[in-house]
Amino acid sequence: MKLYKFDIPKSKLCSIPKKERVFFVQLMNFANDINALQKMMFFSAETDTDNDIVESAQNAQTLLLVKTLAVKLWEGWKLLKREFLETGDNLPQEFQHGCEELTVAGLESFKLGVESFNELAEYLKPENNIIRLIRNRFGAHYSKESSKKIGQLIEDASKSEIYPVFLSEAHGNCFYQMSHGLSNKSMLELICESQSLDAGDKPMRILLRDVVRVTGLFLDFIGSYIMVVVTKRFGFEYTEVEIPEPPDINEVTLPFFIKDKANLKAGDIMNKKQKICMWAGIEAIIIGFLVTVGPLRDPRALGVVITKFVSWVFVVAVITSGLFVTFKNKHDE
Repeated sequence: MKLYKFDIPKSKLCSIPKKERVFFVQLMNFANDINALQKMMFFSAETDTDNDIVESAQNAQTLLLVKTLAVKLWEGWKLLKREFLETGDNLPQEFQHGCEELTVAGLESFKLGVESFNELAEYLKPENNIIRLIRNRFGAHYSKESSKKIGQLIEDASKSEIYPVFLSEAHGNCFYQMSHGLSNKSMLELICESQSLDAGDKPMRILLRDVVRVTGLFLDFIGSYIMVVVTKRFGFEYTEVEIPEPPDINEVTLPFFIKDKANLKAGDIMNKKQKICMWAGIEAIIIGFLVTVGPLRDPRALGVVITKFVSWVFVVAVITSGLFVTFKNKHDE
């Protein structure tokens, strides 16, 4: 895969005002975060299964990533307001002017950056948007409102209601479906209470739609902003670099349940060459013992013999460890 590398010298970075260069760095940091979270969300959602337990665990994991992404989106909006909109340094006007110049130069895609920013502001400025609700009640906090709603759901449930919990020998494979179900339902009910939804609207679908949409708008805006700054402040100079071909997006999954090596037998962790190496090392130590200590007749020579045997064990251990690591690395490759 081909990438385009822009090298930004410190001298050029420091040539722009401090507030602007710090915002430039923070904005790219934010972009890295939401880009990674969005991909993990998709990978988790695309993990297919016919098992109801696995499907429920995948949904819980995906919803966690959705909520975490919502937290980042709201924090990103606060960053934009604090260091872009409300600084008094005319950064929004400079950004719009820069996009217009690049659009006039034939780069029509930069018009999308301004449009995306305007859509972001229109969606996020009202206090009752879903992104803010999820961030404050579920994503960043175990809020009083959600606890109250969960308590009410348990009280209102029928006496025959069953809440499943799945435990495993490994912590990473424990799935508390009971908590997922109650928390999820409380979140959806709070969304319905806070939003003016039509009769046919499904709150989960609206949540996913809004999170994906706002993430896309942020990435479009950030992509345009970065290119405007790079072009105007640092010069449009880049080199092409190659990285190994990545996997197809449809081939990547993020399963909830995993095989935990901590619960496997030692023999299952080692490859064939490592097993041979381990037994060869044990045999070498035994042979060393028989050769040095075995024929001992004079007790006065015991100290010298033990020293030789310990030295032999040390040499065997060093060689065996080196081969063990080498075989492991080759196996991993």
